Amino acid sequence: MSEPVDWDIGSLIAIASTNYSHYESEKRTIVAIDRTKPDRPVVTLDKPLKNKHFAEIEYYGGAKFDMRCEVGLLSKNVVYRGDPSDSKGNQYGATIFLHSSGDDSLIGRFSDIEMTEVGQAFKVGRYALHFHMIGAVHKSYAKRVSIHTGFNRAFTIHGTHYLRLIENVAYFVKGHNIFIEDAIESHNFIYRNLIISSVKSMSLLNSDQSPASFWITFPENDFIENHAAGSDNYGFWYDLQPHAMGPSANEDVCPTKNKAGIFRDNHAHSNGRYGLRIFHEMSPRVFPCQNTSDTNPWIETKMTNLTAWKNLRDGAIAERLADVKFVDFKIADSLKAGIEISFLEGGGYAKAGIHNSTIVLRSGNYEGGGGDSRGIITAKTENFTVRNVSFYNFDEGESAAFGTCTHCE
Repeated sequence: MSEPVDWDIGSLIAIASTNYSHYESEKRTIVAIDRTKPDRPVVTLDKPLKNKHFAEIEYYGGAKFDMRCEVGLLSKNVVYRGDPSDSKGNQYGATIFLHSSGDDSLIGRFSDIEMTEVGQAFKVGRYALHFHMIGAVHKSYAKRVSIHTGFNRAFTIHGTHYLRLIENVAYFVKGHNIFIEDAIESHNFIYRNLIISSVKSMSLLNSDQSPASFWITFPENDFIENHAAGSDNYGFWYDLQPHAMGPSANEDVCPTKNKAGIFRDNHAHSNGRYGLRIFHEMSPRVFPCQNTSDTNPWIETKMTNLTAWKNLRDGAIAERLADVKFVDFKIADSLKAGIEISFLEGGGYAKAGIHNSTIVLRSGNYEGGGGDSRGIITAKTENFTVRNVSFYNFDEGESAAFGTCTHCE
């Protein structure tokens, strides 16, 4: 391990895939721990791993690519679970549902617990851990909670603000794993969570058939140092809505043009399509629900230091951006493109761009398949900026640093 752990012999751990398929993630039990070097403990497993798990840091120029395999602790002393005899067969597990109308009208604090065989498929609202229509929850959190073998999402934030999700682990949970629901939820703090193997569900929303480890409908939430370590489709999906919806429906809330929270130091790999997807639009303005550009300027938004590798299509893709900049992105081993942008809002004068980033066709973990990949595929509209971007190892097949006019086929 690359850092100290307080794990015990007999604990169950999840080991992320480092290939294009997240189904190469694995579970193992710890049978011994050597702490001779406390900062780098050696963990012995009950049986060999079936798949290769890459564990290197590479440098390209001054850019650090940390592609070490993530390992998450699943075992906890307190276990909350469904019926071990039939929950898995019926996809009908235990749930925790918190609801009380009014800001800070309840306090829910969960730390260091294990939740397994949880969530109920075919039932909307029956998620593993569900904060539902509460308003502000300044005193609530989920810290170091593990959720594995889940049938209906992991952590749902619904009509809830100021919740803290910190250092949680989810493994093989169906549907979107960290789920922001009505496109009104704001100021939630999502920090150092590890999501491994998000699996599609045919029993929830249509979008859960193409799941994201982090599904984000309202931009003003903070995502810092999270790892989206494998999904059937997406790592981080900003599916911003024109207006708040569901029980929170409100046409005076305009997520696509609302200012964004912090997005920095996140990782996304082994996803079936994109590491980061912005769909349909991110165009923050001073007054989100007014469109007049002369008196309602765009707000500059920087998404910083995303590390995305081994994604089956793109490391990052956006359909429509205003003054949104991708800064210090590190992309490797994408099979279609490192970064792809479709449109710039406002006739192409919105100053969107890619800055100070590094894109690598072949890293030390590369195993072929990107021979016709592009580093960046530029927008259909004009005035898109690419500044101080470095490209490495674009020397295979028909690969190239640039392609133009995305989705112009």
